Amino acid sequence: MKLYGFYRISRNCPAPLNPVFTDGEGNYYTQSINDDRRIAAFLPFVPEKNRIIIPGSSFSEDLEIGSHALFAIEYIAKGVRYGSIRQISEHIAELNASNFFLKHPFALLEFATLLEDRDLTQKAAAACADALYSIDPRLESSWISGSNLPFELRQRRDLQLDEGSSGYVHLSFSATYRALTNLTDFSRDHLSRYRSTIFREAIKEVIKNGLAFVKTDEAQEFLEIFATTARAQLRTEKYDNRLTIYSQESRGNLKLKRRDYDKFLDNISSFAMEDYVHRNAKAEDRENIFLFFFENRSRFIIFVMYMYFFTSFSSFRGFITDKPFFGYE
Repeated sequence: MKLYGFYRISRNCPAPLNPVFTDGEGNYYTQSINDDRRIAAFLPFVPEKNRIIIPGSSFSEDLEIGSHALFAIEYIAKGVRYGSIRQISEHIAELNASNFFLKHPFALLEFATLLEDRDLTQKAAAACADALYSIDPRLESSWISGSNLPFELRQRRDLQLDEGSSGYVHLSFSATYRALTNLTDFSRDHLSRYRSTIFREAIKEVIKNGLAFVKTDEAQEFLEIFATTARAQLRTEKYDNRLTIYSQESRGNLKLKRRDYDKFLDNISSFAMEDYVHRNAKAEDRENIFLFFFENRSRFIIFVMYMYFFTSFSSFRGFITDKPFFGYE
C-alpha cells in the first residue's frame, strides 16, 4: 500500500494524524496496528477529502502487513511530522525541548498517551493541571478526578497537590483583565514559563526578604510607566476610572502552605500603601494609582508582582512600556 496522505482526526492542531493509504485504484485504507506497533491489516476507509493533508513532496513509503506502523502529528497548520513510533517520539521530544508545548499542555498529554510514555504522561498531566489551576482550582480538581489517566498517576497528582490539604490556603489576587494578561504574556513569551511559577518565586522572595526589592527609584519608574498609560487610556470615552477597574476586574489565586501564606501577608501588611503613593506619585496620578494597585490587599499583591517582574527581568521594562492596563485586547 502506498502512503497517500494524512487524515485530520481533530480540526485543531497540534494533534495526531491518521495515515491514509491507497492501492492506486481509487481506494483508501487506514492501518490496524497490533501490540508490536506493526501493521496487522489495512481497513477500507472513505475519508472526507477536505480533512486530508497531502504535503507538497511525494511519498516513497510502500507498506505491507507486518511493516512497522506509521504515526503522524500535525504540530502547526499543515506542518506534518511522521515516521515510526521511535521517530515520532524524537520529534515530540525535540518540540518539547523548544518549549513548543508550553501553550499546548493537553496536546502534549495526548501525544504522550499515544507514545505510551509514562514519564512524559506524568509531566504533561502536571502541566495540564497547572494550567487549569491558574484559571480556577475547581477546574483542576474536577479534571483530575474525571480524567482517564491511569489511577496511580491521578493518585500521585492528587497527593502532590493536596497532601495535608487542611494546611493549605488560597491566596487571592485581582486586577484588570489586561493587567493580569500582561504578566501571563511576558511569562509565556519571554521566559517560556507559567505566570504562576513566577508568582511563586516572588512569594518566596517576600517570605525570605520582605519587600526589599521594591526600591524607591524603580517603583517610581514603574508607576510613571503605568500612570502615563492610564492617563492616555482614561482620556477616551470608553474608560471611566473606578467603574472601569471594577468592571474589568479578573481574579486569580495560588495555593500556599498555611505558614507561607501567613508569613507572606505579614511581610506585606506593614507596607503603608497610602503614604507610599503620596510620596512616589505625581498628584494628578495618585487617584488612578491608588485605585488600581493599593485600594485593597488583593490588588496590592499584583503591585508586588509587577515590581518583582520589573526588578528581576530587565526585558520586562521595555515590554511593559507600551502595554495597556485596561481593556480586553
